[in-house]
Amino acid sequence: MIIREELAKLRSDPAPQHQAQAALEHCLQQWREAEGRELLRELAEYGAGRSLGECPALTVCLADGEHIASLVRSLIECLARHPFGHVPMRHQLSDGVGLIEIAQAGRSALGLVLHERDCVSREPSSAAFADLERHELLLAGRGRAVVLERLDGAAPHRTELPLEKGSRLSLAGTRRTKVVREVREPIVTLRLTRTPERPETTEEVCCDTGRVLHRAASNREESCDEMAIALLTAMERCDAIPQIAEKARRGSSSLRWQALRHSLALDTGIGLGLLSDFARTSDDPLAEPARRLLQQLGEREPGGAQCLAN
Repeated sequence: MIIREELAKLRSDPAPQHQAQAALEHCLQQWREAEGRELLRELAEYGAGRSLGECPALTVCLADGEHIASLVRSLIECLARHPFGHVPMRHQLSDGVGLIEIAQAGRSALGLVLHERDCVSREPSSAAFADLERHELLLAGRGRAVVLERLDGAAPHRTELPLEKGSRLSLAGTRRTKVVREVREPIVTLRLTRTPERPETTEEVCCDTGRVLHRAASNREESCDEMAIALLTAMERCDAIPQIAEKARRGSSSLRWQALRHSLALDTGIGLGLLSDFARTSDDPLAEPARRLLQQLGEREPGGAQCLAN
């Protein structure tokens, strides 16, 4: 195995790497206290619920990106002097799509999104619709995207969107989303996002038919609750039935339905009672699915939900 001289030195003396890291952290802190100070203050206010129109620094940043460009230039210059340093911001890269989180405050986040040239190998067959407010400014690159708008019971409506430097886009709610279709030159996008206080379920939808392929909780706490409920069911913890049944009565429709399913699996009697309550409540969004499930049970097994308990 060949080990470069620079790496060999770091193995024998880690001090230069610590110095490099300290230099990058100092660079970021300087930006936060100078050019980025007002921007970060407004990001916190935006994350707490203030409208974007009341945040002039954020608005200007999404118009020209100069505040972020100055940060990127500073970090690149620092990395040139300290190539073994680690950029002190959350980041990831997967299948040609990268993300750097510049800052996060409350329900909002500001970051950079990278799409490499070969990250799109084929037309995506599905798209995720998340309950999210987002504003984007394309800083570099060229390509093509499509904005998908959900239509009840039909395939999403498609609007072609050319991607080039200076392109801007704003989306909100679960009805519209953007999918990158082609990358001619690597694309770098500045993205500002904000989630609602109680976001709706994220749904993955078939682009050709509009059929829902997968649902996932958008709320971190509810996602943790769903995992905990699934684990308790797998452990056959019947003593947790009261707590699981309580989760079925409050929260998002996604969490309540999952709690109902696991209640049925752990205790058929309690689960059927919850199912009947859902079906009888006219203004409950789960009423119709509950009625259909009860009907299926009646057709398959007149005695109740033994099939579900299994």
